[in-house]
Amino acid sequence: TCGRDKSVWIWESIPGNEYECVDVKQGHTQDVKHVAWHPSGEVLASASYDDTIRLWTSDGDDWVCAQTLGGPSGTPGHTSTVWCLSFSPDATRMSSVSDDLSV
Repeated sequence: TCGRDKSVWIWESIPGNEYECVDVKQGHTQDVKHVAWHPSGEVLASASYDDTIRLWTSDGDDWVCAQTLGGPSGTPGHTSTVWCLSFSPDATRMSSVSDDLSV
């Protein structure tokens, strides 16, 4: 899940149809608007008002930001709020939409 507190929360299902928070990631500098799991379940992508997409992966004990797309990192990306993102079913592509009027 994500929210206005600039964080990404990663949850795990547990017996009894309940969920447990396994990690809370900070990294975005503004509200996080959307999160989406890669079809492999190995990567979580987050989109933010800070004009970036962050790709989170597990290093075994913790989730870490493996890559930041856009923003001051120099990686090509959006120049305004990233509203939403999605992975293709075959996991070969990711698309995103932004307030900068680009997809």
